[in-house]
This record gives sequence, structure tokens and C-alpha cells, in this order.
Amino acid sequence: MAKVIFIYNGTKFEKSKDKNKNDKDICEDFCKDSQSNINNLVFLVGEKLLNLDSDSNQILGYKKGPNDSINISVFDKNCFCYTDKEPFDSYCEICKINLCNECKNKHYDHNIILYKDIIQNIIKFKKNLNKLLGSINKFKKEIIDDDNNIIKEIKMNLQKYYMIYSNIINSYNNKNINYEIYNNLSNIDNINNIIKNELNAILNENNTETKIEKIKNLNNKMKKNEIHKENRKEINLVYKCYLDYKCDIFGEKFVENNENNINLRINNKEIKLVSETELKKGENKITLIIKNDLKNLEDMFNNCEALYNFDELKYLNTSLCDNFKNMFKGIKMTNIEALKEWDVSNCSDFSSMFSDCQLLSDIEALKNWNVSNCHNFECMFYNCHKLSNIKPLEKWDVSNGTNFSGMFSNCLELKDITPLKTWNVSECTDLSEMFYGCKSLSDIKGLDKWNVSNCKNLSGMFSKCSSLSNINALANWKVSNCNNLYNMFGASESSKVDLSLGKAPHIQNDNSDNYSLLSNIKALENWDVSNCKDFSSMFQDCSSLSDITPLTNWDVSKCTNFLFMFEGCSSLTKITQLTEWNVSKNADFGSMFYGCSSLSDIRGLEKWKLKKPNIDFYDMFSDCLCLFDLNLIEKK
Repeated sequence: MAKVIFIYNGTKFEKSKDKNKNDKDICEDFCKDSQSNINNLVFLVGEKLLNLDSDSNQILGYKKGPNDSINISVFDKNCFCYTDKEPFDSYCEICKINLCNECKNKHYDHNIILYKDIIQNIIKFKKNLNKLLGSINKFKKEIIDDDNNIIKEIKMNLQKYYMIYSNIINSYNNKNINYEIYNNLSNIDNINNIIKNELNAILNENNTETKIEKIKNLNNKMKKNEIHKENRKEINLVYKCYLDYKCDIFGEKFVENNENNINLRINNKEIKLVSETELKKGENKITLIIKNDLKNLEDMFNNCEALYNFDELKYLNTSLCDNFKNMFKGIKMTNIEALKEWDVSNCSDFSSMFSDCQLLSDIEALKNWNVSNCHNFECMFYNCHKLSNIKPLEKWDVSNGTNFSGMFSNCLELKDITPLKTWNVSECTDLSEMFYGCKSLSDIKGLDKWNVSNCKNLSGMFSKCSSLSNINALANWKVSNCNNLYNMFGASESSKVDLSLGKAPHIQNDNSDNYSLLSNIKALENWDVSNCKDFSSMFQDCSSLSDITPLTNWDVSKCTNFLFMFEGCSSLTKITQLTEWNVSKNADFGSMFYGCSSLSDIRGLEKWKLKKPNIDFYDMFSDCLCLFDLNLIEKK
């Protein structure tokens, strides 16, 4: 007699065929025998999923097997061990549920069915990739040097995809499923469709120059459609507390921007997104339940000091996000490996993203970030005291950046900035305090090729760089558009006080940093400073500076502020080089040479043409211990 054989958890259940019953009736009979709930099961006939909501007779209509029998595979629809097997690390597209590591293998065949066609396409496409790699190798000798990097890059991309495809095929053949890859197969298939439209044209092209152009176009398309890690709709975070208390878990602005996009699960209870909640002593798990694509991550973990583990952020889809401002500000984190595969290509604002992360020393994870659309890098790594290696940033495309103010401010262990030598900062208008307080920085030779011709604000750029002695790299800088040189090499405190208003936080250093080793400023000799209005504190506390001859021909005619310009330049003995300066504006000269304890010769200042009466000379020469004759100035 014809039979229907149900295979469930390795056990066979046989039922006789009954032409008077539909699929649902037959499956319900099985459930009675196996003591199962039909709502918790998935039934497959061959590779077809049974639709039990209709009056179909797919079982009876399916082709007969040996002895006139029909095999039906049965799988659990739900993962019942979630209570003690969290976190989930897999997802079944057919059942639309999360799976723990133990249960995911029960759903293996579901994913095989869902992605079988894609996998077959991959097998075919892998062969074509091999042909393209061979084609590139054949004409490699014909290309010019400028195109060599493009060839290397596309080979690297093709080989990367080739390896991914090989892993997928091996996983498929060996039934050793890698869910992280399988859950990206739709994206991989999309990449295949993009590439294959141009692949044959490249293989058949005989003209070397045309072939190179087509390869460049293909490479750009591949870069825009990189394969990313699995994006999950549920992400687990761990917060660690030392006491039971109400704790900040998200920044208020983040909650305001995403209250309709995210819910939370705390202690198995789903709630709306909130900025703070009661947490218990020890580790607390909070699950982000993402309902809609996120576009704004500003203040996400701003000053959430209890955040302990955010490894699962690697599954966050950031491809649509345009704002990462203050995202990790004030977090005690040392490892940002979870951010390695993030797609940040849509971001325009990274300001203070890692600000005040005082333990952060390794930023290798940011090496391949595409930051080409970013305009604002202000204070991105401000106060990262342990950050000493910025080599991972050397290939960043910052050509659209307009604000780098305070970007590495107070990075106390930063010594080498040569990785920045290829940065294109031609669009930048603000470099103020970019390296403020980098007290280990002694040489800035990496900046010699920078085009700063559009920059209007250089204030405090190297302020409190107490080890900086060589500024030769600045000799060819075009600063004619700059109107603010306040505290550029001085040791005055930061002028920026409120980051919430788009400014850097106030920087407090101990008195040991209130000096500079800068002694040679010849690199500034040919600077065009004719548009600068503020020179205040520019060389404040440059105690080794003894010769200001390079400033002789500076056009300071538009300046209205010389306050503290040379204060504390204790090695300065004469300022006769400033005789020809045009200071006819009603400028503030207060404390201009305050504390220049070796200054004895101020001849020539009597030639300065000053407009009275609104001029402030308060403390101009206070504590100039070697200055005895002010008669010339008094007569003036």
C-alpha cells in the first residue's frame, strides 16, 4: 500500500495515503502520532515547502518514490532552547526566527533550499573570475606605472571574492554551514549581477587602454558593493555596574532621533528606547531590537560609562548613517574591532566620535573605512591619551573634509604624524587646535605637502606641543586666506569650551606643559599673513625663541589683536626686527611682551604709527626684567 513517510529528528513515522485528505489533514495525523504541535513545525516535500494554509494536495501530487512512498522532511519551526542558549548567532529566512548555535543545524536544509539557485550561480561565476584574473596577468606587462595600483587593487578584490565563493561552495558541499556567509548570499548575488555585465566585455577587449578603463570602472563598482558581515535586527550589548543604580545606557539625542526605529529588551521584557534605566550590580544584557534602518547614530553611547561589551555592533547596518557625532564619547574602551567592517561611506560627520576615549590605543579597525563623504572630523580623537599610532588612517580619503579642528587634540602619546602626509586637505577651512596638547610630538615633517590655501583658522594648531622644535615642514604653506593665528605655537589654554555648540571641550594641562622648545621660526619667513586679524598668544611661552628676524617683513596691517603674542619668550633679547610693522589699526597690545625676562632692546618701536586714544598697552612690557630704558616709547 502507498505510504507517506515523515522523517523527524532522525525518526521515521509512516502513514497510509488517503485520497480523501488534503496536506494539512495528513500532517495533522502525523502530529497526533508524534505528539507535536503543527504550528511549531515546517514540512518539506522534496525541496518544496508545504503551504498548510491552503487546501492543496501537494503530498498526493508529488512524484512517487520507491515502493510508491512519499518522504516528507519535518523541522522544528522555533528554537525552544533560547532561554539558556542566548545569544542567538543565526537566523532562518524561511522560519523568520533567530537560532542558537545548537539549533541552527536543524534549519540547515531550509537555507540550502532558499539559496540553492544563488549557490549554483556562484559556482559558475567563480570560473569566470578565474578567467578574468588570468586575463589581467597576461597584459600586466603592457600597462603604465600609474595604472599598476588599480590592477593590484582589483586583483585583490577579485581574489577576495574568489575565496568567499570557494568557502560558500565548500560549505554547501560539506553541509558545514556558515550562517554569517549564507545570510549575505543575496548581497553576493547582487554583486555577481553587477560584475558579470562587464566581465565578458573585459575578457574580449583587445585594446589595452580601453581594457584598463573598463577594469577601473568594474573595480569602482566592486568597491561600492563590498560584501559586509551579517546585519542583524537584534543586537546584544553588555553593561557592567558596580552597584545597583539608574544608569545611562544611550545618549538623549540618540533616543530622540531613533525612538521610532528601535525598541529594547531588558530582562526578557520589550520596552521603548530610553536613555537610562535601572541596572543591577554586575553584567546586564540589553538587546537592541531594530525596526527601521538607522540613519543617525549621534550620541548613541555618549558618556555611557557602564557600556562594557559591544562586540555585536559588528552586525549593525550603518550603510545609511550620515552622523556618528559623539557616538562613543567618554567610553572606557580599548578594542574597536567590532567596527572593522562598518560601511561608513554615507557619513558626513565624525565629530567627537571617539572623544575622551582615554584608553583607546589601537585604531587598526578603521584602516579600510571609506570616509570620502565626510566634511566634519572635529575632535574625532580628542583626548585619546593612549593613541600613538595613526598609520591606519594614512589611506583615508579626506578630500571633502572642511573641519579638522581638534581632531587629535590632547593625544598625549602621539609622536609620528607622517601617515597624514598624503591627506588632501585642500577643502579645509578650519585646522584650529588639530594637534593641541600633543606634548610628545617633536616633528611635523609629514605636513610639508599639505595644501592649506583655503584654511581660515590655524589658531592653536600646535599649541602646547611642548616637544615641538622643528617646523620646517610649514615653509611652503600658503596662508593668505587665514585670518586667525591665535595661539598657533603658544601655550595658552584652549579657546574652545562647548562641544555641544560645535566646539572642542576646554583642555586643562598641568603647568609643566606651559612652554615650548620652538627656537627656529625661519620656516615662517615667507608667510603671507596680510589677512590675519588675530596674532594673540601666537608664540606664548616659546621660552627657547631668541630670534624673530623671520617676522620682519610680515604684513600685519589688518591685525587688531597682539595680546600675549610673545608673552613668556624668556630667551628673546631684542625686538628691533618689528620696526617696520604697520600696526596702525586700533589693536590690543596688552601683555604682548609680558615676561620676556631677557628683553633689553626695543629700539625702533618709536616708529610705529599708532592711532590714539583707543589703544591698550596694559602690561605690554611687564616682567621684562632686563628692560631699563623706555624713554623712546614714552616720547612716542
